Amino acid sequence: MQAQVKRMNEVGDTVFLTPTPLLSYDKLVLKSLGSNTYRGFHRKNNNCLGASHTFRDVLTKKKDYLIYALNNLTSEIELNELVNELCSELKIELSKNIKPSQLQLFNKVRKPVDIVFEHFVAMGEDFAPARKTATPWLFLSGLK
Repeated sequence: MQAQVKRMNEVGDTVFLTPTPLLSYDKLVLKSLGSNTYRGFHRKNNNCLGASHTFRDVLTKKKDYLIYALNNLTSEIELNELVNELCSELKIELSKNIKPSQLQLFNKVRKPVDIVFEHFVAMGEDFAPARKTATPWLFLSGLK
């Protein structure tokens, strides 16, 4: 049993601390969240852009800031504050065409942001410092 746990830890270290290949920020913004995630955000007007465009637009505009902030975190509290800040901004932008009832649940926006941050840190070519410091603070697959 101890050998299995040791091997699982080794695999975890490989996957999260020395991943290959590393992906660009822009590719992660495009690929971290699937259509099922975005489908859960119901639009006010189906002729206007939906949640996927809003998430990608906000994450793209905040690229430099998020890379810097994630790489310079010093605590889980700072990570939580950063995620909440991004969620607040996303809710403002999403409210332009997403029904208000969709944005009242805390995890409706928080969970996708947690997933994106997990992907940034675990696979992003711009996040080597964050990989070393922030990995234990991430909400990895709901294991926290």
